[in-house]
Amino acid sequence: MGKDNLKQFIQKNRNDFDQKIPSLEAWEEISSSLRNKKLKSFDISTWLLRAVAVIVISAGSIGVYKLISENNTPAINQVIVSTEETVLPQEIIKANEAYSSRINNKRVLLASYERQYPKVTSAINTELQNLDDTFNELKKELKEGPISEEVIQAMIETYQIKVEILEEVLFELNENQKEQKHISWN
Repeated sequence: MGKDNLKQFIQKNRNDFDQKIPSLEAWEEISSSLRNKKLKSFDISTWLLRAVAVIVISAGSIGVYKLISENNTPAINQVIVSTEETVLPQEIIKANEAYSSRINNKRVLLASYERQYPKVTSAINTELQNLDDTFNELKKELKEGPISEEVIQAMIETYQIKVEILEEVLFELNENQKEQKHISWN
């Protein structure tokens, strides 16, 4: 019954609804509130903190690997593929194939934001380089000692972390750019 009463009221007063136009003051208030709305800022410290956490986790993985290898834990049986630098487990080769093109494509997208956000892109590139350095340290550990599942997993996680960081940063930069365009249109 409540819906019927509302429907009857709207039909009865339809002309009043169609003739009312918001005042200029209302439009000015809406416009000023949009102009005064703060842009969502890109918090680089959050990303740097995440990158540091990744590096700490990776370093911890290396420490665990060294502890295990010092205790003469038997090596894990793996199918091994040879590359130009070292011998890598098949899992690493597959992860490299799976993640490399995604990472490279996202790095190209990140580079497109370099003019607008030079500090952000520089910081992210530095963190990605730190992840590359961590990966190379893990690869060296893998080459020097017995094959360790923990080291292999840490190497694969560096690929995954790179993709996650790049995806999140690109999302935030894109959202920030959309907000700036929206405000400039008003």
